[in-house]
Amino acid sequence: MAAPGVVNWYQRHLLAGINYARGMEYSLSVSIMLVLIAMLTGIINLYALIGLFVVNETMIGLGRSWTGSTSTGSRSSGRPFVLGFLAGALPWITIAIAAAANEGDGVPGFVYGIFVSLFQLFNCFAINQLLQHRHRGRFADYL
Repeated sequence: MAAPGVVNWYQRHLLAGINYARGMEYSLSVSIMLVLIAMLTGIINLYALIGLFVVNETMIGLGRSWTGSTSTGSRSSGRPFVLGFLAGALPWITIAIAAAANEGDGVPGFVYGIFVSLFQLFNCFAINQLLQHRHRGRFADYL
């Protein structure tokens, strides 16, 4: 259970049409998951893993920037969304190349299942954000 001040902060921002808590949680959990998946495919260079983590954080930051700029309902440039999409694609492309390159070296089969399922879930988050931005269907009301 959250402290009363945290609940008020969360509700106040939801009413304003933005969910900072989701972005904070998502940025850490997803970036850690991405690094772990990269390691399972054979990417073990510390600098490469840090780079993947930072690029993923950049994607999330761009998404948060875009959400924050559009929470008032005003039309804004979709540039942060597009740049975030491109930044978010880079780690997945890197992981796919590593998995393909290390296929004969014993990448466990479940890693491919994780890769495909999480790739789909990552994209669902982007679709959700886009629908919220465009106020479509069930996403017309942010709450």
